[in-house]
Amino acid sequence: MILTERDEAIIREIARWRGVLGHHVKAIGGFTGTRATDRRLKKLVDEKLLTRKKYVYGLAGIYQVTRKAQKLLGLDTYLGTIRLDQAVHDMAVVDTYLYFRHKYNLAETDVISEKELRHEQGFITRGHAPDLLFKQKGELHCVEVELSQKAKGRLEKNVADNYIKYATQIWIIPKNNKRVKLWIEEFATRYPNIEIIDKGVIDEFRNDN
Repeated sequence: MILTERDEAIIREIARWRGVLGHHVKAIGGFTGTRATDRRLKKLVDEKLLTRKKYVYGLAGIYQVTRKAQKLLGLDTYLGTIRLDQAVHDMAVVDTYLYFRHKYNLAETDVISEKELRHEQGFITRGHAPDLLFKQKGELHCVEVELSQKAKGRLEKNVADNYIKYATQIWIIPKNNKRVKLWIEEFATRYPNIEIIDKGVIDEFRNDN
C-alpha cells in the first residue's frame, strides 16, 4: 500500500486524540461519503497502521494509531488509551474540536488537544488540563466538555485555573447535566471569562456534517 498525503494527514490527526470515530475521519480527510471513508480506513487497518475496536455498546468502533504508524511517520506522541468510562466523553471532545475548527476556520496548528498538552508537560505534571485549547486572534482559549457531574469544589478549582491561564473558557454541557450547568453559571459571576454552549449545538453540527 502506498500512503497518500491524505492518509498521512488522517493518521497524524488521529494520533492527536485518544481515538476517533469514522465520521470524524470523514470530516478530517474531506471525504465526500461514508463508503469512501470506510474503504480507506479498512486499508489503513489492514496495513496495521490503525486499529479499530469497540469499547462501549452503542458507540461505533474507535480508531487509534499503532506503533507501526508511530514509527513510520515519526509521531512525537504516546499511543492513545481508551478508558471505558471515558470513551463517550473522548469522542464528544473530537466532535467539539471539529465544531470549533469549522466555526473559526482553524488550522491544525491552532488547536492543542489534552493529549498533546500532557505530552508537552511530561508525566510529572498530572494536574488539571482542559479537553482542548485553540488560538484565535492572538489569544488562547480553552474548551471543557462536561458530560457528567463532578464535585463542586473540584469544578471550581478547574474554573479558577482556566481563568488565570486563558482568555476564554468555554464549557460544553448537555441539558441533562443541570447541576453542573447551574454551578458554572454561578462561577461565572466570579470568573467572567466563562462561556457555556449546550452540547446539543455540537450534536446538531455533527449530524449535519
